[in-house]
Amino acid sequence: MRKRSRNVVPFARQGPRRVRPRGRLGRRLARALFAPTVRSVAILGVLFAGLTGAGHFWGPQIQDAVQPAAETFSGRARAVDGDTLVVAGRRVRLDGIAAPELDEARGAASRARMAALVQGKTVTCEDRGRDRYGRTVGRCFVEEEDVARLIVAAGLARDCPRYSRGRYAGDEVPASRMLPFPGYCETRL
Repeated sequence: MRKRSRNVVPFARQGPRRVRPRGRLGRRLARALFAPTVRSVAILGVLFAGLTGAGHFWGPQIQDAVQPAAETFSGRARAVDGDTLVVAGRRVRLDGIAAPELDEARGAASRARMAALVQGKTVTCEDRGRDRYGRTVGRCFVEEEDVARLIVAAGLARDCPRYSRGRYAGDEVPASRMLPFPGYCETRL
């Protein structure tokens, strides 16, 4: 049997070597700092959540407490359909309601009512974000009246509780309850 030289590392051990701390104090310190214990993992998780702003996982009270100011814009408007407007060149999807599409029953009536509400008036909208089609989602007002509330009260749109949290449920009339309820409006757990 051949003796191996001390300078030659066997094939299986090639690569970066793990450096171990020397001495009793060094090993204890390394164990204390790098040993994954339940307490250290929990502390690191809390620190990570606090530093990255991931506190919204702890409940809606934190998320609702600090609301950023919504951007407001206004201008002349035209109706696209029963729940979409173009205000000052921006396409705005009304937040919290669902109106029938133009090719569905009562879709044309919904658009006509929307056009009558905004015709010749200045419409003010609060930007609340974007939907998956790139439209601005917001609440719009004509003469300080909520346009979505007026359309729902006219029986030409429905409250969409998933997004409105029931804001327009009290304004629904029997005619609006007869409209189809879109699946995207169902609240999810």
